[in-house]
Amino acid sequence: LHYFFPFALLMTSSTKEQRCNVPDDWVGKLVTIRGYGGFIRNNTESGKIVTDSTHGHGPVVLLIEGRSDGKVAFRLDGTNLYLTQHLYGDSASAEISKILFQVPKLLPEMVPGIIDYAVDQGSTNKDFEGAGFDYRSMTAEPGPPNALQEFTLEQVRFGVFGIKSRFGKYWRSQHWDGLVSQSSHLLGDETWSFTNVTKAVKQESKKKSMTSREIEWGHTGGN
Repeated sequence: LHYFFPFALLMTSSTKEQRCNVPDDWVGKLVTIRGYGGFIRNNTESGKIVTDSTHGHGPVVLLIEGRSDGKVAFRLDGTNLYLTQHLYGDSASAEISKILFQVPKLLPEMVPGIIDYAVDQGSTNKDFEGAGFDYRSMTAEPGPPNALQEFTLEQVRFGVFGIKSRFGKYWRSQHWDGLVSQSSHLLGDETWSFTNVTKAVKQESKKKSMTSREIEWGHTGGN
């Protein structure tokens, strides 16, 4: 297991990528996020992050946390779970290989096997959409946030973003089966609309607090 220690270091280290223009207005806010397939929600039965436009399933509320180098993480409100992407593609393979080759006592011939295990190659030209996609769904995993849970916001227009991973992959609304997956480009399926729900949540919290006091006062009066 000590062979995977440098992999853990990668997951907690910061990147030297150029900082993108992240609107400060969104950091620290509670939001819901909607893509082509509907609002993002957490399917607790399957462990997948999905989109759902059907009735009866409310969107998950996410807290946008600021990270180093202009990145953000998305925490499910009221939990220690963060939206998490899978590793795939040449960029991820190259970055992890570079670190593993520097590890003492790790034989160079072992590195390809570790990469094959940890990093998926994604779709190929033989797949129906061609190369550059990863059809696995995002998941919600415990923090503190690591490199698979840190993202850059690329604003398309006000309140609408592309959400890019450290490895240059974008969240994608895989709307035909309701999953949040990844792709290597920023087009329509990769754009996400943010709605600030902080005010609504505070109002709801205030209502609950008032209701609690009313119940308490009513109970006291009854004695």
